[in-house]
Amino acid sequence: MKTRMKNGNIVITIPIHNSELAGSGNTIVVATSRGVQMTTLTVGGRPIYLQVRAFVYADASGNTALSRNRRLRAKWLKLF
Repeated sequence: MKTRMKNGNIVITIPIHNSELAGSGNTIVVATSRGVQMTTLTVGGRPIYLQVRAFVYADASGNTALSRNRRLRAKWLKLF
């Protein structure tokens, strides 16, 4: 992850990686900082920390309840 200041804004550049299903199963993570990261940027002499997570909904409609129901049904069927 790269950061810089430009015209009073923080500009973040983060590569898109192989998609992975989030732990909840509701979203597919396409880019992440993998937690809180300290940047080289400062405000008032203090470092700026960032956490970035870019994702898409696993269900194209964005209906996470539907995705959750599908996951629960799949888990239930695996029990038998």
